[in-house]
Amino acid sequence: MLLLGFMMLIPGPIGLASYELIQRGYPSFGLGLAAERTAIAQVVSGFAFTMLGFLAAVITILFSFTQTAAFRRYKRNGYLNLFFFCYFFTVASLVVTSFLAMGNFSNLHHGKLFLAMLANFVNNIVQIGLLTLVLCNVARSASAET
Repeated sequence: MLLLGFMMLIPGPIGLASYELIQRGYPSFGLGLAAERTAIAQVVSGFAFTMLGFLAAVITILFSFTQTAAFRRYKRNGYLNLFFFCYFFTVASLVVTSFLAMGNFSNLHHGKLFLAMLANFVNNIVQIGLLTLVLCNVARSASAET
């Protein structure tokens, strides 16, 4: 589980490191995100709060499949525990992203805070994608039974 949690935190730092390397080789490639950090923080915080609501809907949808053979097979194979770990890890990451986004509204500009927010934002996108993929596969398997 610890390894999975670590893997769920990798995409953001890798994305930022890649961006930095590309920007060093091609200085004109810079996106100038820091200049609009409050606008970006608004988008990121809106995303985080919206995705928290989406995750509430996801868990409701998942529980509607509890009586299907596909769900029981998914649980028997131990994937349900993995899913719940990823689910709660994603919720915690979205909360952290929300706090990082709020911190970017401060008058004190901390570049590291902005970069941490962007890295966490990328992580959240990957995490939400992973959970959505799992839910869609469980739903597809459950619907194939009928």
